[in-house]
Amino acid sequence: MYFLKRILFTSFFFSIIISQQCDYEVCLEFDQNNLNYFSEYSIAGFQFSHDNCVQSASGGDAAQNGFTFSLNSTTVLAFSFSGTVIPSGEGTLVQLNGNVTNDCLSDFIFSNSEGNSLSVGWFEDNDSDENYYNLDLLETGSFQLVIFQSTISSLDIGDEIGVFDSNGILETCDPLAGCNEPIQGEVLVGTGVWTGSQLEIAAIESTDLSDFGGPILNGAIDGNPLLIKVWKAAIQNEFEAIPTWSSGNGNFGDLLLSATNLEILTSEISGCIDSDACNFDPNATEDDGSCLYPEEYYDC
Repeated sequence: MYFLKRILFTSFFFSIIISQQCDYEVCLEFDQNNLNYFSEYSIAGFQFSHDNCVQSASGGDAAQNGFTFSLNSTTVLAFSFSGTVIPSGEGTLVQLNGNVTNDCLSDFIFSNSEGNSLSVGWFEDNDSDENYYNLDLLETGSFQLVIFQSTISSLDIGDEIGVFDSNGILETCDPLAGCNEPIQGEVLVGTGVWTGSQLEIAAIESTDLSDFGGPILNGAIDGNPLLIKVWKAAIQNEFEAIPTWSSGNGNFGDLLLSATNLEILTSEISGCIDSDACNFDPNATEDDGSCLYPEEYYDC
């Protein structure tokens, strides 16, 4: 079962990256000297501008596939005279040397084997503090794939989903670091932002290596039920949600978990519900008697 889960996770891994981090046909990331890519299509050629920050361009999958590089103070160009392409997939596109950052690269033009242009953009950082849910666990190499299908009607674009284990391992317990008993409690193990399309979240699972004298790694515990929470961006409020599972029973360790709907357990929000009042609160659901009105012949 474990190995089958790993195979399923691997097959979904890059679709997870794309759905959560990038909405383009070619997604880029600059790491040290490597311009890394994930592409849904084969790449027959590419070029981009730079502000004299690139001193050399070489190597990567472009070189391995016979691409020739052309570089000047403003442009990097790469293509193959023989018509070979970089197959769809992921890897290091090219190695760039110089004082290179994301900000100094721009105007990306990529084409496929048919000569059609491909949309290009940077991977986004899902760990940004601008998000309500920020994952703060170490990767363990073990994951639970949780799919939220596009049929979910209770979410708005920009809402966030948090996957929790209410009794998971809060932090890795390593005997070599003096830890003898792991601390358990509610822990966020996966998160994603709703875009209106199917969302796949890879929730981090704990791995127990204590039988071999090793650590107990942080994350969700197999057999524990999932706890789903939703951050409603429009009203800046968090709610628990009950999933309708079409696959799986809602427990960590299930082969595959797929939800067709989420019932948001909303609570009453107190405030002024009179739209004629000066302090009308469109998000309020219960009148708390706080409405204020303008004096006669005056506006608010």
